Amino acid sequence: MKYLKQCFTSKLISMDVSYRQAPSYLVIFRTMKIIIIGSGPCGLGAAWRAEEVICQGYQNVEWKVVEQSENAGSLAKTMVDEQGFLWDIGAHVIYSHYAYFTSLLDLVLPPEEWSVKKREAWIWMRDTCIPYPLQQNLYRLPSDEIIRCIDGLLEVERKRLTFNKPKTFRDWLERSFGKGLCETFMFPYNFKVWACPPENMNAEWMGERVATVDASKNHEHLFIINFITTIIPPYKRLSRKFCSLFLTRKPARETLEFAQELAQDAIEYDVDIFIMIDDNNFNVSTINISSDVRLIQISNQECIYYGYKNTISLTDNWREITSWDKALLCFNLFNNNYTFVWLIEDDVFIPSVQAFRSLHQLYSNTSDVIVSHNTITLSGDTSTWHWSLTVGKLVPPCSSSMVNVVGLSRRMLIAIGDYVRWLGEVLFHEFFFNTLAMHLNMTIVTPTELRTLVYRKSYSLQNILKRPNNLWHPVKNYTTQRLWRKMFVFLS
Repeated sequence: MKYLKQCFTSKLISMDVSYRQAPSYLVIFRTMKIIIIGSGPCGLGAAWRAEEVICQGYQNVEWKVVEQSENAGSLAKTMVDEQGFLWDIGAHVIYSHYAYFTSLLDLVLPPEEWSVKKREAWIWMRDTCIPYPLQQNLYRLPSDEIIRCIDGLLEVERKRLTFNKPKTFRDWLERSFGKGLCETFMFPYNFKVWACPPENMNAEWMGERVATVDASKNHEHLFIINFITTIIPPYKRLSRKFCSLFLTRKPARETLEFAQELAQDAIEYDVDIFIMIDDNNFNVSTINISSDVRLIQISNQECIYYGYKNTISLTDNWREITSWDKALLCFNLFNNNYTFVWLIEDDVFIPSVQAFRSLHQLYSNTSDVIVSHNTITLSGDTSTWHWSLTVGKLVPPCSSSMVNVVGLSRRMLIAIGDYVRWLGEVLFHEFFFNTLAMHLNMTIVTPTELRTLVYRKSYSLQNILKRPNNLWHPVKNYTTQRLWRKMFVFLS
C-alpha cells in the first residue's frame, strides 16, 4: 500500500488539484488518522480523496489502506489464471450520477481504456417492443391501458399527502405508480425478477433500483401528469411527425397571435405548434388561445433531476435552467414521437407563415441540424470565443453557430439524450449541437434563410421586404414584430 500512496501522490502532483478546493469545514487542527478497510473502488476512492486533501495543504491527515489480498481492486479487478486466461470476478459496469466521480475516472484511466455503452432495454408486451422503463413510455401502450395507467397516476398524486410509510414492496409500488400501471406491468414484472410476491417483500431495499415517475424527487410537478394534461389532452397520442416550439419567458401577445396563425397554416403540412413558458409562476389559464397551440410549463427541478441544464450557461452567474433545457427534456425524454423539431426564440422575427413553411419544407426532411452557420476550429485553439468551455467535455475539433433558431432531427435529439445520460448535463448550445453532429457524421445544414440571425444588429422593414423568406434576429420589440407582419402582408 506504500506503493499505492506513492502512485496517488505523483498522479495528484502531476495534475493541478486546485480545481477542487477542500471546503472550509475541513480545516483540521489535530492529526486525523484514517484506516480504509479494503482496496476496492470505494476504498481506493476514499484514499484518493484523502491524498487530494493533503496535496491541497492539509498536512494533518494520515491514511492507510488495509487489504487482505495481494493486489488492490477487490471485485473490480481481472484475475489471470495459470493458463493465462483473464477472469472478471465482478461487474465491470459503472453507472455514474456525479460529475466529480466521472471526471476522476477519466483522470486515472485514459479515455481509450473505457468502453461507453448506450443503455438500451426493451420490453416485449402487447405484441410490440416498448423501451424500458415502461413508466416513461406509456404512450406506446394501447389506448385503454394508457387511460388506466393515467387514472392511477392521477389518483396517486391526489392522495400523496395522505399516504403512510409503505410496509411492503407492493405498498410502495401502488403508492408510486398507481393501480393501473402496477397491474399492467409492475406486479408481473417484479414477480418475474424476484420470484416472490411483492406483498412478501419489504420496502427498504429499493434505493435507485426502481425508476419512479419522479414523484419522490419533485413534489411541485409530476412531469408525466403535466405531459398528459398539457400536451396530449385527453389521453391521445400525437400522430404528427413535426413540431415547432417558441421559447419564451412569458409569452407576449404578438407571440401568441403568430403562433395561432402558424398553427392554422401548419395543419396542411403536418406540424404541431407549441409554446414553452419558462416562468412557472405564470398563470396559463389567463391565456385565451385555440387548442391548435399547445402551452407547456416544466419545473426547474424536473430538468435538474434528469440532467437537462446549462444549455445557455457561460458562467456560474447565468441561470442554470432555461426554456432551452426544458425544450430538450420535453422532446427528447418524454414527447419523443416527433421526427423533427424546430426550437425558436421569441425575439426571432418570422415575416409570415409562408416564410416558415418554406424553410420547413425545404430542409427538415434531409437534415439533422439546421443552424445559421457552422464555424469549425480545426486547430483546436481554445483561447478565443467560448471554446475553453469545451475542454475536457468535447474532443476537438469543435464547431459553433449562433443559435436562436435550430432544427433538430430525432437522431440528433437521441444523441443529445445519450450525452446527458452519460455526463449529467447539456453543454453550451452554440457549440454543443454542431460539434456533436459533426463527430457523429450527421448532416448540418446552414440555409441562406437563416443568415440574418446574428448577435446584435438593427433591421428595417425594407431589409425584410428584400428577403421575405428569411428569419431575422434580434427583433426584441414585440409591437414592432406585429406591425411589421401587418405591413409585410400589405406591401408584399
